[in-house]
Amino acid sequence: MNIFKLIKKIFKPQSSYKVISKSDLLDILCMQFAPSKPYIALFDLNYICLSKIQAWSIWQELSMKFGTFKTGEYDCDDFAIQFTGEISRYSQRKDFAHTLCIGFCTTSKPAQHALNWFVDENNKFYFLEPQNGAIFPASGDEVVDILLR
Repeated sequence: MNIFKLIKKIFKPQSSYKVISKSDLLDILCMQFAPSKPYIALFDLNYICLSKIQAWSIWQELSMKFGTFKTGEYDCDDFAIQFTGEISRYSQRKDFAHTLCIGFCTTSKPAQHALNWFVDENNKFYFLEPQNGAIFPASGDEVVDILLR
């Protein structure tokens, strides 16, 4: 089965997606990283939450466009920024009513790193590693800055 048929099976009609407001999303992000005070920039009023399977399926489709890792030239920040841009184009191409809740973030603990994140339909925060598609929960002690267009 090709990836496009798989995605059609995974994705529900738009009317059945969980939509989260900017203020509710901000509350989730602040609670996730309390007591630290990460920089959080959210630009839209509403976002569509995705399951882990949906987020991974989108990554699977879009990662074919990524470059090859090269230290200092095309590394973690390049992967994460490119995936963020590809998500924006994907949302427009699929004509979603709201922005997909997948954003860009940086961490400085345990080490400096750039990657992506999303909040699922159960209001759980996850990191998505754009270099390999790994999805994992935040441990709570990361220091992050968060951006979502």
